[in-house]
Amino acid sequence: MAQNSQILSLSGVTKSFGGVVAVRDVSMDVAHGERRLIIGTNGAGKSTLFNLICGDIPLTSGTVRLFERDVTHLDLRRRALMGMRRTYQATALFNKLTVRQNFYLALLGERSTRHHFNLFTNYKNSGSYNEKIEQTAALVDIQEKLDEVIDNISHGERRQLELGLALISQPKLLLLDEPSSGLSASERQKIQAILQNLDPQITLLLVEHNMELAFAVATDVTVMQNGEIVCEGSPQAIRGDEYVQKIYLGGGRA
Repeated sequence: MAQNSQILSLSGVTKSFGGVVAVRDVSMDVAHGERRLIIGTNGAGKSTLFNLICGDIPLTSGTVRLFERDVTHLDLRRRALMGMRRTYQATALFNKLTVRQNFYLALLGERSTRHHFNLFTNYKNSGSYNEKIEQTAALVDIQEKLDEVIDNISHGERRQLELGLALISQPKLLLLDEPSSGLSASERQKIQAILQNLDPQITLLLVEHNMELAFAVATDVTVMQNGEIVCEGSPQAIRGDEYVQKIYLGGGRA
């Protein structure tokens, strides 16, 4: 894929819930390799926009193009098969299984959900899977916890694992919804380091409350307010924008 190609393109994207417009006429282009940060006050429409991009919920109007293909009417699974992955604010892991087994399930994909967990009988003998698991675990700095049960690892390590689960399929587009939510300062630093060291071929779309982390990672910033885009630019330009400071940065919350 060419460096200047559009990974994601939104045109006139609108979503209404009854009489309430949550996202209004949003148009946005995200280029290959970009690290796009989306910020805004609570209720600005960030999470709804993520849901529309992923195919979690249908649009009221507008179009979504992914990898230069119209995916407006494709569901989450079909968009994921094209190379898109997403994490959510709330962790969603198999708590009674090990870190390694969670990785293994991610590699098996949806097929694994149709089988009983006796599918793990021979997973330790799957050399290619284990090599990929160990490589990905190292990328997110959780290789020392591979054989720990999820119930026994920290919240920060769960966040690292979730990043690993999204990365193990080698996505082209990665959407992260509050990856540092609930983390301590030291745990946030780990997440920041992981994001800063991502493969430059991966395009990143990020919603994040912690501005230190967010602006350290982002190459481009989109600001939302009341369901609309009100400002876009580089991190430096957004930090210096008087309107953005008034509605957002001064308050310290997204």
